[in-house]
Amino acid sequence: MTLKMKKTAGIIPCAGMGSRLGRLPFSKELYPIGQKKEGGKTVPKVVCDYLIDQMTEAGISDIHFVLRKGKWDIPGYYGGGLSGGFNACYHIADYGYGVPFSVNQVFPFIKDRTVVFGFPDILFRPENAYQRLLERLDDNDEPAIVLGVMPVSKPEKWDMVELDNEQNVKRLVIKSAHGKQLSYGWTIAAWNPGFSEFLNKRISQLLTEKTSMEFEEDEIHFGHIVMDAVDMGFTVKGVIFDNGRCLDIGTPEDLSASTLFLNRDNITDQ
Repeated sequence: MTLKMKKTAGIIPCAGMGSRLGRLPFSKELYPIGQKKEGGKTVPKVVCDYLIDQMTEAGISDIHFVLRKGKWDIPGYYGGGLSGGFNACYHIADYGYGVPFSVNQVFPFIKDRTVVFGFPDILFRPENAYQRLLERLDDNDEPAIVLGVMPVSKPEKWDMVELDNEQNVKRLVIKSAHGKQLSYGWTIAAWNPGFSEFLNKRISQLLTEKTSMEFEEDEIHFGHIVMDAVDMGFTVKGVIFDNGRCLDIGTPEDLSASTLFLNRDNITDQ
């Protein structure tokens, strides 16, 4: 399918503390969990490389990282991105309240673009997942967002998705034991400029309604914004990857499982 979308940009939120992994001497996004070839040599491959590979394989050349102050090792590692075949853009998060605020930090630079989004500490398959989302998004001329959903082994750790027969998102159960009643968690997303504008307006509204203490006590997840969009009548679709798989390496237990996850596809030497 030929996409009629405007130029696409990727967003990777890297403003978190990484506290689930304990004290690290570097940003968790740079945790080495595999190997890759670079300049004829075998070098470590860090966790964020896998997400970047997925984006660049989908044809995305501009990737925006959102950092909190102090995570200077990420731009130090990726530089301008040219060695990885992409253009790296860096933004400093003004608010540490959660992923939606980090994503919205990029709004002035992507407001007229299609966006693909992913978490730097989540590994996932299949390799063509972003292409599938963009093709599905291309079918909608109205403001829309598409979620990539797949089976997950620990529903209580994910935003679980309920879909209707036409793969419209009906509701999300956000990181709760109640999510065990559902089959799929969402892992990645793609959206058009209409959703970026909606997100920007919603974040601006929230910032006038809540205090810093309220944000810290009750985190706003990206899934909350998606459900707000559903309530506003946006087109919110799910693309199901029944044979897909994903792994959040944000805890020591799951990080230890990353080698097995990667070896299943023999992708550690790519």
